[in-house]
Amino acid sequence: MKKYFFNIAVLFTLLLFSCQQRNTQREQRRYHHEETNEDTVKNWQWRGENRDGVYNETGLLKRWYSNGPQLLWTFEGLGEGYSSASIANEKLYTTGSLDGKLTLFVFDLLGQALAQKELGDEWSTGYNGPRSSVTINDGKLYIYSALGRLFCIDEITLDVVWTRDLFRDFD
Repeated sequence: MKKYFFNIAVLFTLLLFSCQQRNTQREQRRYHHEETNEDTVKNWQWRGENRDGVYNETGLLKRWYSNGPQLLWTFEGLGEGYSSASIANEKLYTTGSLDGKLTLFVFDLLGQALAQKELGDEWSTGYNGPRSSVTINDGKLYIYSALGRLFCIDEITLDVVWTRDLFRDFD
């Protein structure tokens, strides 16, 4: 039953991500005031036009410079976990596990830490930490812990709007 519910939670997260992608496309076109053609819109699709991670871009470097690209910023202290970065509204969001606690981190795009919020216990029995990435939609952050807790957090105040223990509620 837990596996079934986990699949439902993943589907929910992907649905929210899909909605965010459409909003992001519109915002990007508005923000940059650029004309878009059909190829540009297709490349905004998650993982490319065919959703296979293949991008048919042209004009890219054949090889990196000897010293590689410039590192813009880095941050130590995210703890353990497997969360990716999510970007919206000029902020970067990610999660990690610090001392067994699920922690939300918020940065500006220059790498300045803006906020850090502990949300509760996180998986700590091997391959520790969160496995999902923050989903952002309509002013809310959605975070799914490896222990089955789904959080809805206000993007501005970082207050928890609601939370559900999916393993308990749907087992």
